[in-house]
Amino acid sequence: MERIEFNNDTYPAISKETLEAMQDNIENAIETGKILYDNSLGSTSDVTLNESVANFDYICIVIVGTDTEKTIRIDDADNKSIYETLEYASGENHVIAFSRFVINKNKIEVVTANCGYYTIGYLNSKVTINLDRKNYIYIKKVIGYRRG
Repeated sequence: MERIEFNNDTYPAISKETLEAMQDNIENAIETGKILYDNSLGSTSDVTLNESVANFDYICIVIVGTDTEKTIRIDDADNKSIYETLEYASGENHVIAFSRFVINKNKIEVVTANCGYYTIGYLNSKVTINLDRKNYIYIKKVIGYRRG
């Protein structure tokens, strides 16, 4: 086998066959996800998934708000409660929308008692808090993943 020298030490060169085998192993190890929920418009209410999150090692939830999108990863998601925020600009204001979600089996529930948004003025630094119990964060997609 050919050898390549690095920093006065020698290492075996990788053959084409070894390189192809490594690539195959990497491609097989890449975690493929299963779409559990997909709604291009998103939903601000409870979401029913097509399979229980208990069947997956982790899930990714794509959430959207006004002109912004965020993906969150939750390991061992079954029976978890999460609190999420989305930040965006609105005119002369900085807005932070916040919501709490409970994940249980094949459902993600919105806890509306913990929903609302803050508005912070860029020019005057005035802060307004809106606790109207309305969810301003949309769930757009949920993907479940299993590790190799």
